[in-house]
Amino acid sequence: MIKENNSHLLGSMYLKGFGNNGIGRGEPDPYVEKPGSDFVLCRDAEGNATAVYSNSVWDFNPYRLSNKRLTIITFDEEFTPSQEINNKIYKQIKYVLYILIYHNPSSKSGKTSAGTLIQYFYTLRKIARFVALQFDNKLVQEIDLNDVLSNVSYLKAFLNHEISTPNDAKQVSAVLEVLNQRGAKKIGFAPCNKTELELERQKDKQHPVIPSRIYIEMMNLFDGYIDRLYLYQENIKDIIIEMADRSYGAAIATQQHQLGKVGVFRPIMPEVLQKHGIAPLFERSRVKEFTRASFVVWLKEIQYVCKMTMHLYTGMRDQETARTMHGCIDEYEVSKSIVDETGDVLDPARIVNIVSTTTKFTGYKKALLG
Repeated sequence: MIKENNSHLLGSMYLKGFGNNGIGRGEPDPYVEKPGSDFVLCRDAEGNATAVYSNSVWDFNPYRLSNKRLTIITFDEEFTPSQEINNKIYKQIKYVLYILIYHNPSSKSGKTSAGTLIQYFYTLRKIARFVALQFDNKLVQEIDLNDVLSNVSYLKAFLNHEISTPNDAKQVSAVLEVLNQRGAKKIGFAPCNKTELELERQKDKQHPVIPSRIYIEMMNLFDGYIDRLYLYQENIKDIIIEMADRSYGAAIATQQHQLGKVGVFRPIMPEVLQKHGIAPLFERSRVKEFTRASFVVWLKEIQYVCKMTMHLYTGMRDQETARTMHGCIDEYEVSKSIVDETGDVLDPARIVNIVSTTTKFTGYKKALLG
């Protein structure tokens, strides 16, 4: 008996998002042929269901690998005056999404993300809106989502309609591929073959390769900037601590408003720079008058330069650098050293330096320890 492939999108995202800590709590329900009303598609780290099949709201943010939140899927738009037809269309959208989650071949290698699932939903919702626009058309009355997905003429009409975008053609192609692999007997209707739509492949809009000399110039620029700052790191830290006092470094007029005329005035910003010994950093600065506000802007500039330097040297993506913490450089032993009976090291331990929690490292660690 051939065992059915139940590799699914959310399972792979769950493993990446939670690792070993979430097993048994953050995992979605296993695949069934017909999901029940209480079927759970997504759980958070505590095991709370955030996407239940029968609910009108599906939230896949617990499986989001990025820090940026996803749009929550809602099934509450009234496409047509008939609530019965609306409910029917939503049931069809949910089942197609369910098939895409559990039977998308790309999910085996982790290519499909929660964000891609949202894009599928947007396209399916547009098809539902297209169906609603045909509600008064006597030639195609009472068509539904499955009718459009199984009819080449309807699909071409949708893709040529003003509500459709070039990205919808890409999503429709992907949806049809998965549905056809699943088969008409399993899903209840015969989807179109995407080749019948004669979709033209869009030209790639990739950025040309950036010359290495530009990277080298940027590295040299940022390295020099950071080297100058490094000598004053403790001084800058002391100023930041002092600035917990909102009057510290503020203009005299501001301090008078905050403290009153009888208050004990704090040094203004130029005096702060002199007091903490970082005035030499601003000798060639374009800022004419240094204020508390401009100092904060300068701190943001430091953060930006440090972040860009991390990108250049590590190749980390935006969200990976955003997850770095203070004192983030750490050593992780991926394999222990092999020592003989006399204590001599035959094979030294393999150690990697970790600067952030990345999905790449999570998968690498699982492969090594699994």
